[in-house]
Amino acid sequence: MSKPPVLGKRPRGRPRGSKNKFSIARARKAAAEHGQLPHEYLFELALTGDLSPGQRIAALKAAAPYYAPRLSSIEAKVDPFGALTDKELSVRIARLTAELQGSAEGTGSPDEKVDEKED
Repeated sequence: MSKPPVLGKRPRGRPRGSKNKFSIARARKAAAEHGQLPHEYLFELALTGDLSPGQRIAALKAAAPYYAPRLSSIEAKVDPFGALTDKELSVRIARLTAELQGSAEGTGSPDEKVDEKED
């Protein structure tokens, strides 16, 4: 058994389960023999195999990371009006106002009204 790593020091040796040239070669050999990679086999088995719903879900969960990465949440800091000049901002406000009035009245295109105001 190995000792737990001390804070601030790196653990020694290769982490368990990491891929090396032999494990990669073994996976490629198996794929060549069977014509598909393990995650492809799991996906095919889940879709076409005679499995219970629980087994099907487990197979799809195991194959999912190879097809679609997990989504990570990030906070987007977007200021859509920060880079606009006063004139661009007033044009945008006029366009939105025209759209709101046009949708409330149900007449005319909002772009026509804005074009008339800009001239």
